[in-house]
Formats: sequence, structure tokens, C-alpha cells
Amino acid sequence: MEKERDVPCSPKTLARRITATKSLFRWLHQYGVLVVDPADKVAQRSAISPLPTVLTPEEYDAALLAADRHRRGAKPDARPYALVYLLLTTGIKKSETLGIKLEHVELDTPNGPQIFIRYASPANRYKERKLILPDDWVPAYNEYLAQYHPTEQLFPWSPRRLEYLLEDIGNEAGLTKHLSFDMCRWTCALNDYRAGEEPDKIRQKLGVSKIQWRELHNKLKQLSGSKE
Repeated sequence: MEKERDVPCSPKTLARRITATKSLFRWLHQYGVLVVDPADKVAQRSAISPLPTVLTPEEYDAALLAADRHRRGAKPDARPYALVYLLLTTGIKKSETLGIKLEHVELDTPNGPQIFIRYASPANRYKERKLILPDDWVPAYNEYLAQYHPTEQLFPWSPRRLEYLLEDIGNEAGLTKHLSFDMCRWTCALNDYRAGEEPDKIRQKLGVSKIQWRELHNKLKQLSGSKE
């Protein structure tokens, strides 16, 4: 499973394959299809993925400053700041960012500006959520609308184009790290965790299940240096 196939096999993939194989043969043995369970002595492997890379507070400020400089240039461009600040404060994923429509952004609600993260597939409805937006994101958002005039999608570009935009901002900020959607997501979660936000509220903000949250929570503890 690990080395005799012509495709790469990550530790997580190997662990899933072993689990599936052991479950299959256990079931066949339990119901009498097989006299002996050939996978009984196969050792289960638990894959522990490495800790994600996050921005330090100084790098966080540098990235936002680099993005904000585009708003103040000779040819003002609010798109980098609107995107980067949105990612760093909401923790939304790349696919969720691409799925945002203008109608999902609500600026005048009793709780302040918010964004509705929606999914087309009913299977993912549990991930849908409304997230509070920072008040100081709104001016950049309005500038962005006036400059780009999007008609349906909030960010009507390809995933690759937005990835390049993040990479450019990271380079302009002097980061040695590769600024990405995933890095922004983890940085947002870690900042909330360090600020004392309730773990379940962070889970809901990220739109993950309680099972997925176990691993994420453990990683946040490690990233924050917590010994709880």
C-alpha cells in the first residue's frame, strides 16, 4: 500500500487505507465469509500531520500594511486589502471565498456587518454560517466595489489568480513564508484562540464538525504553547 504502487502515498492516506482494509476483513470474518481475519495482525498506523504555518503578529501587520499600500497608491486598488483582511479575520477557506456572492455580504444588520458562507450541495449545509465582519473592513469593501464593479461573485477570478495575489502581498511584506489561504485561516483561528475565544465558537466560525475539531483544537494548543 505504501511503496509498491506508482502513486505517492502520504501517511494520512496510508492510515485511511489500513483502517478501511482492516474494517473490511473484520466484517468478512465476523459474518463467516472468512474463517480467519488476514488483516488482524496488521498494525494500525496513526498519521499525525505537521503543524500548519501561521503568521506572527509582526508578519500579520506587515501583510496588512503591504495590502493597504495598494489602496493609497497613485492608482488605488482595494482588492488586495479587501481579500487579505477578509481571510485573516474570518478564517474562510479558498473554496468558500470563491463561492461568496454580493448578496451574501450584509452591512446593515443589528449585529453589524456580516457575511453568509453558503454551500450549493445539501451535504455541506452544516458548514453554512454567518460571520461577523470587522467594521474597518467595510470602507475597503466599498472602495473595491467602486473600482471593480463585480456583478455576482464577490471575487470573480480563478483560484490561481487569487493565490498569486496573496503570494504577491506576502513578497511585498517581506515574508519568508508563502502567504496562502490556509495560512490565513490558521492564523485567524490561532488569534481567536489566543484572545480567549470559546473553542466551540472557533469551531463554528471555521465551519468544521466536532470530529474534525479534535485535531484542529490540538494543533491550536500546540501553536499557542498551551499545556492544557
